[in-house]
Amino acid sequence: MSNVTQNGEQLNNKTLEELNNLEVHQRMPTIVFLFILIPFGVVGNIVTILVYGLKYRPSTFRVYILTLAVVDLLSCCIGMPVELADNLIPLVFYDEKLCKVGKFSGQILKIARSMSVPYNTTTTAIFETLEELNDTKARQRMPTIVFLCILIAFGVIGNIVVLVVYGLRYRPSTFRSYILTLAVIDLLSCLIAMPVELVDNLYPLQFFSEEVCKGGRFLGHVFKIGSALIILVMAVGRFRKICRPFSKQISINQAHFLCALAMGLAILFAWPNAIVQGMRIHYFDGGVIGYDCSVDDDVSKTIYPFIYAIVLFTVYISVFSSLVTLYTLIILRIRSHNNAEQKLKRMKINPRVTKVMIAITVAFIVSYIPDCIMDANYTFNQGNTLPSTPLVLALLPLLARAYFINNVINPLIYVIGETKFRKIVKLSMIWVLRSLQRRNTGDVFAASFSASDTLRTERMATYHKTSSSNKSQPSGNHSGQVRQEISQTNT
Repeated sequence: MSNVTQNGEQLNNKTLEELNNLEVHQRMPTIVFLFILIPFGVVGNIVTILVYGLKYRPSTFRVYILTLAVVDLLSCCIGMPVELADNLIPLVFYDEKLCKVGKFSGQILKIARSMSVPYNTTTTAIFETLEELNDTKARQRMPTIVFLCILIAFGVIGNIVVLVVYGLRYRPSTFRSYILTLAVIDLLSCLIAMPVELVDNLYPLQFFSEEVCKGGRFLGHVFKIGSALIILVMAVGRFRKICRPFSKQISINQAHFLCALAMGLAILFAWPNAIVQGMRIHYFDGGVIGYDCSVDDDVSKTIYPFIYAIVLFTVYISVFSSLVTLYTLIILRIRSHNNAEQKLKRMKINPRVTKVMIAITVAFIVSYIPDCIMDANYTFNQGNTLPSTPLVLALLPLLARAYFINNVINPLIYVIGETKFRKIVKLSMIWVLRSLQRRNTGDVFAASFSASDTLRTERMATYHKTSSSNKSQPSGNHSGQVRQEISQTNT
């Protein structure tokens, strides 16, 4: 009696190997599927175990992920190979012990995996829950993220230009010392403080580095307080020069000392940030834990953050009041004379410098006021009292970091208010553009001569204008005129 397959084929003339190959051919999709799963599963779960085992902090979420990864890896190394062998040799699987052990192990791993997932969720759901919470908060802060990216780009370029121009093209003076100090502070703020705040807004619930949090917030407050104190020193110097012209003025060396003293005081006022700021842990449903760079949990329930906020608030209010008082007296002093500009020239005071300093001060106060108001509201009301509407959640982080505008706007003030600075930047840009243009044609030297001719033409035009108005030097004394022009720009 002949045997017949399910397809009606005769089997009396086929060997067992041929019958096995026929069965394997029918199961080929399953075999290919298992061949793909095994290598990807082994590599992927090994990577998961290494990353979560070495790079993540201990937490319930980490325990769940590592347990699932171990179970999945054992399934890829034991359960799947047994199933693959069963499909490769479906009719010649002679090892009964291997069959029983493999099937039993696969079933155990299957049950263990289902029991390892808490709250009847899946691994993907747990992992995506943390990322979704972070992404939702990051999307709410997207205006702040864009705002910080723009400030970093413009701030780095602008402050480097200020350092190069004032460092190389201006004669030593107290005004130059203040400007260079502010430019260094602003550049460091763009390179250190702003990127830390950018990361904090990109990963509001996944900020895992406590060292970066403490160090970034400490240096950010050093630059923030230092900038305020330097501007106060500038105001004191301008007040003495205009309102006390016959008293002893601040020398260049004294200006350097006062700048260093201001930075020392900034460090003194900022060091508590290394203690107050740190990791704040947020707990969510499903065992998800988020880490935020904010007030450290170790001190959040103590009185120290409140005391430190009061101290900083007092410092800023004192600086604001002093600046308003000093520049009010300066403006009243200037307006009290009918021929104020001529008198200022006789006292060797450049009115443009005063206008630039006033503009710097106004920009500083305006950019710092939102953060001070928010800090006062948070401190005295023991928390945020504003409603959690989408508009509030989008604007609050931006307003809290509006003081960074002070680190970027100064180069723009110099371009608008400083004729010499604007002229040098303009000529430098022309020289760079022409150099690039001539470099493309292989004539670099011609670009240099062309830029030099442009600079020489500009200086000669200024010289003739000054000579005709003041009837000072003869036309051949070009170097003396240049020195006079530079001295008029400095105080």
